[in-house]
Amino acid sequence: RNSGAVIMIINESETLALHKELVKTPSVSGNENVLADFVESWMRNRVDNVHRIGNSVVALYGPGPYLLLNSHLDTVPECEGWSRDPYDVEPVDGVVYGLGSNDAKGAGAALMAAFDHSVRHEVSGSVALVLVEGEETTGKGTSNSLQFFQDHEIGISAAIVGEPTGLDIAVAQKGLLILEIIAESTPCHAARATQLGVANPIAALANDIAAVCRLEWPEVDAFLGPISLQPTVIKGGSVKNQVPGLASVTFDIRSTNAYSHNEIIERFEKAVDGRVNVVSTRLTPASTSDSSKIVRAASSVRPGSTLYGSATMSDMVFMQDIPSIKTGPGISARSHTPDEFILEEEILAGAEFYVKVVQEYSRLARLEGAKQEVTA
Repeated sequence: RNSGAVIMIINESETLALHKELVKTPSVSGNENVLADFVESWMRNRVDNVHRIGNSVVALYGPGPYLLLNSHLDTVPECEGWSRDPYDVEPVDGVVYGLGSNDAKGAGAALMAAFDHSVRHEVSGSVALVLVEGEETTGKGTSNSLQFFQDHEIGISAAIVGEPTGLDIAVAQKGLLILEIIAESTPCHAARATQLGVANPIAALANDIAAVCRLEWPEVDAFLGPISLQPTVIKGGSVKNQVPGLASVTFDIRSTNAYSHNEIIERFEKAVDGRVNVVSTRLTPASTSDSSKIVRAASSVRPGSTLYGSATMSDMVFMQDIPSIKTGPGISARSHTPDEFILEEEILAGAEFYVKVVQEYSRLARLEGAKQEVTA
């Protein structure tokens, strides 16, 4: 096995060709099977220990516990505004256009290149490559893959979640709490509501929205900042001359560890007159200490990278008990946009970054293991 020195060589043409193959293969959420077939075949050409879990694929190198290299195969559907074929991925002056090219097939190709590098050079340490379905929708791919690890008692020591971050390093990620406020009344003709003393649920809902927006949240997370909450969907009435019987508003709440989801729900219930319906609480904030091995490894490899807290969701949400970071090539602002793109140089920089992080993490793990043996 390698002594631990960082081997910086990656095959640039193979890495770019791999990215091209990923992007030109359609894989909108729910239709990842063809791309999963390709990835599974690619993995089986490198290691024997490969597992298919639905349309998610897991490859294991080494005895474990594993450094998890995780990203997703699926993309959002093509949006309006594309000026080119979203699956025509011929580069133009070093720019690769295509649906999913940035989110997150750039990270996917770079992680595959890093895994391939580990196998080819027999790098010390254990690495698991996990490329999943459904990240853009349900998150079932990573959730089911982690359940596979648990069911088979396969250890995970840390994780890298590949997403476009410009190779900055997210050590924390906000959670997502979805609440609905519902105001109810008795439907009646709009002309008779005052005479009948019928309260208009739309007006009541407006008061509740204002009350929630006046709430103060002084506690601030060191990396994630304050919580954010926004009303996103309002429903109420369908007939212009009738007071409706019900009106509702949905709040998108990006939570931090400063307030638990239960605390936020309780504050909503105290602030409003309407009924608070809890739509979803399962996506809680995730965070990793900046003193953990995976953060130290990534930071030492790329000292210019910013450690930050991410406001957007990713499968890092499922890594609650696993030291994890979210980082990868590409820029988040390009995701889910027409003519989505990534630069070839970003893909290659991402692949080298991942190679070095795997090597440095393995080195730190060996050092800490040796210290524990001496202490024992």
